[in-house]
Amino acid sequence: PEVYESSEEVQRLLGIATYLRRFVKDFAAEVKFIRETLSGLMINQKKKYKRDRVNSHKIVWTQEATAAVRKLKQLLTSPTLLLSHPTPNHPLILEADASDYQIGSVLVQELNSGRRVITYLSRVLHGAEKNYSVTENEILSIVWAVQQLRYYLFGVRFIIKTDHQ
Repeated sequence: PEVYESSEEVQRLLGIATYLRRFVKDFAAEVKFIRETLSGLMINQKKKYKRDRVNSHKIVWTQEATAAVRKLKQLLTSPTLLLSHPTPNHPLILEADASDYQIGSVLVQELNSGRRVITYLSRVLHGAEKNYSVTENEILSIVWAVQQLRYYLFGVRFIIKTDHQ
């Protein structure tokens, strides 16, 4: 469906989408309005388990959330969803970026046949991270991406690119 009525349905959608997040560029931005439907539901809820705090609560569904669901479904069913495995002996390039509410990166390789995407990463900024300067968020994006992609980058020379001055 494009309109969800309970928090449990939204969590199910986000669970499936999160499993495929490395295939979607700027995933955190794409699901921002969907996640916002769940914000605030866990406050002042007395339940034994955190997961029980939001299940089956009515939510306020917005037009932005409906548009985000449509776009997310389009992205997840797109024929351009395919990623590549890294090719040995070709340099890896980690491109990192940050905004006011999210960080993201993409790991690519430049081959004779063109640019190939290995994987995408993105996440929203949490708590105090939202107060970081632009430079600090760019560095956070790089450090987080290197940690997340260590299995690709360990023992390999790679290039880091960012749009920050």
